[in-house]
Amino acid sequence: MDDIADKAEVLLVGEIVEISAVEKIDADKTRWNTPLLRLAAKIRVLRAFKGSGAHAIQQEKQIVLVYEVADWERGGGVSDGPFFREFAVGDVFAFPLRRATDEEAGKRQPAWRLIDEEDNGLVIPAQKEQLQDVRETTGVGFLQSELASAFASRNYGTIFKAADYLSRAHVSTKATQAVFNLVEATVKEDQDQWLEIATAAYCALPIPRPRIIVAERAKWDAVRFGGGVNFFFQSLDRVHSEKCVEQLIAVAIKYSDFHEWGTGVTIGLNDPRHVISAPLLRKKLEAGDSSALFIAHYTIKEKDDPLTPDAIKAARNFAEKAKVKFAYSLTPATELILMFGEDKDIEHLVGLMETAKKSDHQRYTMLWRSCIYASTPRVIFVARLLIDDTDLAQPNWRICDKATMLVQSESGVDFGLKYKQTTDERDVAIKKAKVWLAKNPLPAPYEIVLHGERVVFDKAESVSIQITIRNLGMRKLIAPDLYWGVSVIWDGKEYKRDPKHTGRWKWNGPGEVSPKTAWRTGFSLSEYLVPAEVLTAEPHTVALKDAFAESNTLTVFIEPKNR
Repeated sequence: MDDIADKAEVLLVGEIVEISAVEKIDADKTRWNTPLLRLAAKIRVLRAFKGSGAHAIQQEKQIVLVYEVADWERGGGVSDGPFFREFAVGDVFAFPLRRATDEEAGKRQPAWRLIDEEDNGLVIPAQKEQLQDVRETTGVGFLQSELASAFASRNYGTIFKAADYLSRAHVSTKATQAVFNLVEATVKEDQDQWLEIATAAYCALPIPRPRIIVAERAKWDAVRFGGGVNFFFQSLDRVHSEKCVEQLIAVAIKYSDFHEWGTGVTIGLNDPRHVISAPLLRKKLEAGDSSALFIAHYTIKEKDDPLTPDAIKAARNFAEKAKVKFAYSLTPATELILMFGEDKDIEHLVGLMETAKKSDHQRYTMLWRSCIYASTPRVIFVARLLIDDTDLAQPNWRICDKATMLVQSESGVDFGLKYKQTTDERDVAIKKAKVWLAKNPLPAPYEIVLHGERVVFDKAESVSIQITIRNLGMRKLIAPDLYWGVSVIWDGKEYKRDPKHTGRWKWNGPGEVSPKTAWRTGFSLSEYLVPAEVLTAEPHTVALKDAFAESNTLTVFIEPKNR
């Protein structure tokens, strides 16, 4: 904040009342080689710091700010920047400004510019009302008081903008403490407001972040993790409740539209099995809330998660009816279906793609683009549809090429497809992939083998068999997810695993099974929901299966010792 205050000709707080386009800037005319839009924002001046240049500003009720944003429609924006603030009418910020040059302002002189081209923590969230009894004498003090006013507001969106600024702008520990002191003096003992402030501060933290209740606070020092961690802990200390974890999670879900990722991380760290969050998320899923779908997609790790059925139902509905502008908006829904849906759910998704392919090509494109990077072999179901599509997915790379690469990657079979090939060479690989798909109705990225060293047991509860899982694909398998997702086939009938015998806190095996390797372990019949009446003293057949693989079948004998 010190640098911002020192560089600015004028520091003011204003509300954006109008935004208009000035011009399009081609990629070759920018130093980032990405197309931009130049915009002009009319700002109603609320107050200004009484320093250099403030007198001229205060004579005007409105000023014009000229600024740039990425032109997304022309392919603007890249992963490593530039980073521009995209304003909206109604936004209130503290702006550090300099006068615009004639070239920058064009016909809008006099006009103003931010002190830097990119928004690296330049504009600071504020609110219309100034903190009472605060009259700062320095520029940095003015900025700190305005940030504190945002935290002390009664508007959660404004509170979160302030919290996000603390984390994103890497505000120093000293400045963060100064802001907190101002907030504390204003909020005093208002428990509800402190809970919202603590929630916003927590959801804005980057990862890694501590759990809400953590004994060793000292290891989360501000030097390493930023002042936002200290701000959160101090805010949480003002919430005098034994149920602060449940309350914070509830507030995070209530306002998840502001920070769907932050809410997802909050639940993943503090409620991984959705014990607290499931009832609240179900309501939002039933209402078709897209942020709840994002959270479900981020936090569900196992098919037997209590939230999975509701998430799949909402995902189906969203994939079918939601109108979105970008493919990534559909990703939580389509990937949830591929990862945890039943066969009928996947068939429904592929059916949506088939229908859209005939009548709405843009939606067809968004649907398949939204899910082809899902970390599951079931993406091959989508590849089956795409492999006959010869339209371009990108320059010199057709949709059928992309589909073949998916099949090659997930099946573990090398069809000879490479990126730098002629169309004729790729067509040879596509033909091989189609032959493989015809012979393999379901993808088989791994196989399960039962070993029969021991086949006689004195009682059903003691049936325990060694198994080997061989990874035939080109991606790592998540060992606990695979192991807990397997059903037992006892005398030809399928039985699911008892939920009591799942949970990451109970896992003591490897985390992953690498490609082209095998993992030997064992399973116990007692961990499955096999009714007692079928566990009779006689020969039985047993096998294991899931959606992608079925093991060999063994015959075992239950022979009581006292027989």
